[in-house]
Amino acid sequence: MDIAKDIVDKYTTEQIVAYLDKLMGGVLKNYQTAIKVNQPEVLFGDLGDIAQVKSVLHEMNKRNAEREAAKQNMV
Repeated sequence: MDIAKDIVDKYTTEQIVAYLDKLMGGVLKNYQTAIKVNQPEVLFGDLGDIAQVKSVLHEMNKRNAEREAAKQNMV
């Protein structure tokens, strides 16, 4: 199962951006908390979210490249 591909296939770009925005908002909040309380170990919990954002962005980039290639083939 490829969660990033499923997300890109099932949702609009606007929905994906809203989801990634919310996810990264949580990461930012954790970073601010970690700095405030001087506990960098808090950041380890963000690794999964960061990895998911990266994989979804990668899949979106791949989709966009495929769409562009399809356009070029139609010309």
